Amino acid sequence: MVTLGPAPKRGEKKNAKPNFEEAILLDSLSNRNEVMPRPTRDETLMGIAHEIAKRGTCSRAKVGALISRNGRIIVTGYNGAPASMPHCDHRAWGRDFGAELDLDGCLKDPPAWVKAVWDRGDFDNLWEDGNLNYYSDGSSSVIVTSSDKIPGCTIAEHAERNAIAYAARYGQGTDGADLYCTHAPCVDCARAIINSGICRVLYRTPYRLTDGLDLLERAGVEIVHMP
Repeated sequence: MVTLGPAPKRGEKKNAKPNFEEAILLDSLSNRNEVMPRPTRDETLMGIAHEIAKRGTCSRAKVGALISRNGRIIVTGYNGAPASMPHCDHRAWGRDFGAELDLDGCLKDPPAWVKAVWDRGDFDNLWEDGNLNYYSDGSSSVIVTSSDKIPGCTIAEHAERNAIAYAARYGQGTDGADLYCTHAPCVDCARAIINSGICRVLYRTPYRLTDGLDLLERAGVEIVHMP
């Protein structure tokens, strides 16, 4: 703890030359970066996007997006079913295996091996590519099947488009703005981003398909990966 010298008595002039302890204190206060270390603006806004993602209502993935201008938040968005519609729940596979899922409309009649994936709680390790499905159980073994291709979610709107739609609905301009998203945009979101006038996209988690980023790059949108 720094201790300053005693206050001068009434009528006594304070020594114009500060003592050693006062000099140390004044020198430390002159450097704010040492006194107040803090995350960068991009790190702060990306962190907020991850908090927004927790509001996502799709059980397959939770994604958050944030649009800002000059470091000030314009609008946020997360992925989920359109307003007033039931949330999509892919976990219904594990409950209603083999039955028509008439509530979420996302996926019908899943193959038998999918139920086993759900029983292990490993759906995050499952992905599709063309007509093939891949599943990694965390070891060197990979299960591949060419039948019963698993489609993506057809109910939830993506976080990026939700943010852009909300901005349009309430008159918040996005021209020249920055977009922070927890996951790399898909090609459909990329088209909306380009037409909204957003000039910079920052993302953290890569997407297995890069056509969205490729389209943004061709359109001249700056892309920043924040691992």
